[in-house]
Amino acid sequence: MLNITYVQELMKKHGWSIGQLAVKSGV
Repeated sequence: MLNITYVQELMKKHGWSIGQLAVKSGV
């Protein structure tokens, strides 16, 4: 199970959008 706070921090660090995160995750 993903840690949402961790994911949000990664997104802030890397400047990912939700769409990019979905692509990276293969969702």
